[in-house]
Amino acid sequence: MPDPSPPDSTLNPAIPTADSGSEQCLLFADVAGSTRLYESLGDEQALNIISGILSVSANIVETHGGRVVKTIGDEIMAVFPSADQGAKATCAMMESMESQSRLAGLTLQLRAGLNLGSVIEDEGDVFGDTVNVAARLIKLARPGQIFLSENTALALNGESQGQTRCLNTIPVKGKTEEITVHELLWKRELASETCLLQPRRTGACELSLWHGNQVVVLNADTPLATIGRHAESTIVIDDSRVSRRHAKIELRRDKFILCDESTNGTFIQASNHAGVTSLWREEAILQGAGFISVGHPLTGAVADQVEQLLLRFQVS
Repeated sequence: MPDPSPPDSTLNPAIPTADSGSEQCLLFADVAGSTRLYESLGDEQALNIISGILSVSANIVETHGGRVVKTIGDEIMAVFPSADQGAKATCAMMESMESQSRLAGLTLQLRAGLNLGSVIEDEGDVFGDTVNVAARLIKLARPGQIFLSENTALALNGESQGQTRCLNTIPVKGKTEEITVHELLWKRELASETCLLQPRRTGACELSLWHGNQVVVLNADTPLATIGRHAESTIVIDDSRVSRRHAKIELRRDKFILCDESTNGTFIQASNHAGVTSLWREEAILQGAGFISVGHPLTGAVADQVEQLLLRFQVS
């Protein structure tokens, strides 16, 4: 995901500068699967589709009282006066994206990060720790997911209060303390099964990882596995597309985090998600079951993937 700080490509460049240090709800949202879209449809057609999605998203932001700060590539950055406005707008964007994608016969999804806090505004752009945390949250979210910080979840009122669940605490670069991540469940059938500040699952937590005939099990006693060409890796994959230290999976509290450290990226497809999460020097939470491809994008049916580069995982 592009660095959120550059001020170019602003959608509304002539917005007056607000007072520094004002509290706002910061949103990052991007179109997951856009890389494959460009590969399959070509630059011009894909750009038209992405531009259309961002245009609709911008209208939703403004309808809910927010302001679009800028768009960069397939990403939109916006601010809202309150957490409620940010949450409702993001849910509406997710619903719109699902509808647009289904009608167009595409598998595109949005993923988003929301964080409430003080921001510094300069010539229409926003900066500060609140922005950095929101950027961190979207990197962890999978396609179709909305992640938000705990202070954002606590600030929600009304219907939005019943649409969150607590996931995990994570470290954030530049911060001494970990932050607690919540998920905003925008689909009503899922939201009805959860509640605000649902406690994290405690006790046994295990991840099984299969590569060819090799099986690796991670748990509290064995919390780390490494993947790469390096001979000391837990799973050694001798392929030029794989970096010497390509990726690692580590247990943090009761969540398994996949961290990409490679040149060519790592790709995740969970059984209950249509989209593919693409990581380049980023992290993602592994949930449920699915497949991981190292050094080569996941496209089409799993049976058609490069077997040497494919791993299967199951979290229990």
